[in-house]
Amino acid sequence: DENTYTSYILKDQVPLFGRLSKELARLVRSSIRMAPLRMGTYQYYARLNTEQTDLVHSRRRLPKDTPPPLETDVLVEALDEDIYDHAREKENLAGYVAKNIHVSPDHELMAIVMQNRRETFMQIRNLTSSEDLLALPIKRVDTVAWASNGRTLFYATLDHRKRPAHVWRMDIDVSLEDSTLVFTEGNAKFSVRVEPSRSNQMLFIVSESSAMTKTLYLDASNPTGCWKSVLQPRPNTQYTVADRLGDIFITSWSSEWPNGLLQLLPANVLAAAPPNGTTWSNLRMLTPHRRHVALERGGVLLTKDHLVVMERVTTPSRAVVYRLPPGRLRGELPRGRRMVFQDPTTVSSLLPVGDFNSSLIRFLVSSPRTPNQLLDFNLDTSLSEVKSKDEVTKGWDPTLYDSSTELVHTFDNGLMSVTLVYRRDLVAFDGSAPAHIRISGAEQQTGDPRFDMSVISLLDRGIVFADLYVRGGGARLDSWELQGKPANLSEAAADVMAGVSHLLQKRIAHASRITIEASEAGALAAAAAINKFPSRFRGAVLDRPLLDVLTALTEAPPAQPPSRYGNWGEPLRSVQAYNSLKSASPQDNIAAQVYPNMLLIASYKDPTFGYWEAAKYVAKLRSLRVNQNKLLLWTDLGGKGNGEALEAFSSDALRVGAVLHFHGLDTHAGELAASSNGNT
Repeated sequence: DENTYTSYILKDQVPLFGRLSKELARLVRSSIRMAPLRMGTYQYYARLNTEQTDLVHSRRRLPKDTPPPLETDVLVEALDEDIYDHAREKENLAGYVAKNIHVSPDHELMAIVMQNRRETFMQIRNLTSSEDLLALPIKRVDTVAWASNGRTLFYATLDHRKRPAHVWRMDIDVSLEDSTLVFTEGNAKFSVRVEPSRSNQMLFIVSESSAMTKTLYLDASNPTGCWKSVLQPRPNTQYTVADRLGDIFITSWSSEWPNGLLQLLPANVLAAAPPNGTTWSNLRMLTPHRRHVALERGGVLLTKDHLVVMERVTTPSRAVVYRLPPGRLRGELPRGRRMVFQDPTTVSSLLPVGDFNSSLIRFLVSSPRTPNQLLDFNLDTSLSEVKSKDEVTKGWDPTLYDSSTELVHTFDNGLMSVTLVYRRDLVAFDGSAPAHIRISGAEQQTGDPRFDMSVISLLDRGIVFADLYVRGGGARLDSWELQGKPANLSEAAADVMAGVSHLLQKRIAHASRITIEASEAGALAAAAAINKFPSRFRGAVLDRPLLDVLTALTEAPPAQPPSRYGNWGEPLRSVQAYNSLKSASPQDNIAAQVYPNMLLIASYKDPTFGYWEAAKYVAKLRSLRVNQNKLLLWTDLGGKGNGEALEAFSSDALRVGAVLHFHGLDTHAGELAASSNGNT
């Protein structure tokens, strides 16, 4: 039994895992949901229950004639109306937890999408009586959207492959048992979602593959009307939509403009278009393609008076605010102003506050040495206020840490972003320090530098942390990054080695004191680099890895859905795609050579990255490697444990503990132990 073997090999590290668990618990998270969020005539928020174990979602009604929201708003004095108690619901529903909660526009009903590790279902609740309306919850629900009448609900469901494929309409006043099918996506490469627009004037059905987007729209006040296409589909082009006063702002990415365009589809053109949508030539350019500036996916937010666009030059992203003229936008986009945060490595995500007329937005900001903070920002006045923030207890001193983001030349003259984080009192930059690399960027991982308590545990023991943004992700879609998918997957592995070379050339790390970690599809790049240059790494941790990508795409049924073919190609139809994947697949390139210490972490119930990926890799590696370094496999059995000592610890504690063990730093924070060099 692999878990038993891993527990035996690491039995002497149990005290270390215990200390790490306590260190990781120093981060006290302040959920962003705890900050009140203004929606219509209510403030919605969450609080901890009396046992301090689970969240209770609640709301308070605003007094009449309450002015528009401001960044200084606090929770009003009013009675709490609890709408969802996580602890009570988990007890009643045998472990199911809320995935999403959607309140109707009139604030009378709530659609709750619940999930466990295997399935999802939806219930509808009357918020006045707390009564659940559905005698039998609807299974396989993924996304939902309310029409503006608050009595019609659209929802998307999964097909037999667990792909969101169907959209239904439920007329609550007509029948709770029967829904009308309004859309089915027959192409297995596409996944479907249904969503309301920011203005709540439109509803959208978005069907998207890794290479193309198709979007339908509907007047939210006419839920039984006919859905029409926004645009005629364009090959190798993806886009997002946002509406304002009938106009649709379209942000798109294609092989011709990989960094994105911002264009406008005027309301009169949309209204005159045929049911299959208007042509791309009818769009008006607002922001042209820029070689060194990429528009963020999901990074456009519209209000009545403002447009906020998230863009990036490298990483992290930045926000640009445009003041829009009254009425529809007739001419060019006005000059924007860039929002500046205090910490240069801060990253942010956008949340609206209030209705469409509100000028208040919410940013979630973080940096490698600053825990999450929630800021409300006033677009009219540029004033902001912290609404909630995470705290680190027990002597946390952020001034001890430093971080920087650098651009590193890859071997083919591309530019790769590398974020370094370290404790300035423990690292001399004389080429002697241990370093730990994390792979970001692969498969839509943005690579933005964020606060991570597990990284702090490494820094406090003198390890330099390096976050490598390899090509193949989704945040920077220029030609360099697109080389990482699908035809030149091996280039991402070359990026890893360029990052290693940078650490050595700048005397950041010692050549024999480098470890690496990656998860999911990012493990493809990390494991491929290990296959090619195993002596460069002292140890590796691969968490829920994808390692046998060729088999995952060619077996029947495929372990990876057809929607991912655009990322890696179709090996059953293309000899070039097959050969490219085989040359880069870690499973197919294990060789009879020395390998570093390795820990692979798998999950028995993970539906996307199966436990067999790690198991197959470990089995083959054991049969071919020519040394006896540690090769460990730990599988989270999801409650089916066998009493092993390591089960008491989180995967984060195991992951960080393994890295420290591979470095020979089995010490309390800040106490460096002597470490031998080299692989056995």
